Amino acid sequence: MQSSLTSRLATSAAVVLLVAALAGCADDADDNGDPSKMAAAAVCPNGQLRDGVVQCTSLFSDGERLRLPADPADDRRYGALIGGGAAFFTRSGELSLTPSVVEELSTVVDTGGGAAYANTVYLATIVDSVVTALSPAVYVGEDAFVSTFFAGVVLEGTIATWDDSSGGYDWSRTVPIRIEIGDSVVGGAIAGQVVNADAAIMGADRSCLASLSDEGEGNPLRGSFTAEVSLERYPSMHAIFDDEMLLVWDGSTSNMGAAFYPSVATVLGGDPFDAEWQTVIHGTPTAGPAVTLHLVDDGGGPCDT
Repeated sequence: MQSSLTSRLATSAAVVLLVAALAGCADDADDNGDPSKMAAAAVCPNGQLRDGVVQCTSLFSDGERLRLPADPADDRRYGALIGGGAAFFTRSGELSLTPSVVEELSTVVDTGGGAAYANTVYLATIVDSVVTALSPAVYVGEDAFVSTFFAGVVLEGTIATWDDSSGGYDWSRTVPIRIEIGDSVVGGAIAGQVVNADAAIMGADRSCLASLSDEGEGNPLRGSFTAEVSLERYPSMHAIFDDEMLLVWDGSTSNMGAAFYPSVATVLGGDPFDAEWQTVIHGTPTAGPAVTLHLVDDGGGPCDT
């Protein structure tokens, strides 16, 4: 079982204070790239400055999603962690982090401060193309991530069927699934619907996606696995930088997979999604349906007759 994302992440103000504690050598009082000197409303819609960090509850829908000032110097650049912590993304390219910076980020996560890195644009201090210190500049709220990247999207792919003889899901036998995401965002989760749960639906390639209910005993939607789903991020799920995107079935059951996880680097124009999002259930894998999805732009509605 898992707790809700919102119960795992600290409030933005608390996270900001904890992140600030990471950057003991950060010079927030310095006019040279000082985040507190930013025009907050120019960085994001209705941006607010709090504790020297711009707070963003939404992102721009055209052009750059976040509009940061120019980097103050080659050794002082704005950027963010790529999902999985593989690198630090900047306008000038990707950089590695010193072990001490990674350790400091890990300490915040391990001490219950929330995965602050997953929401923060930093002003990085760089020595020999390596990030040696981080100072928080912008904090992006969870709702902004899911609404920006998933509101109104359509996902198609396959879902594993139920095997009555084994009392579990059979990953070797899958059927098509289509999920349409709405625009209702609550607490960092955006709601969606399995639209071919009980009716055949036109797929993006103009093929007819059969109703899942036509599978009878093999119908993957049973018990807590219903047509009502949602998407939400879960950074550092099991360990530091174990950043997962969740397909949530109910309050305690979800599938996880990293391929469609939007990091802050994704917001800045790097760290793109993979072509395919492979997800599996938490706990015993066969206790829930494996689901593989990709983004589509067409289809929907009743099948042509």
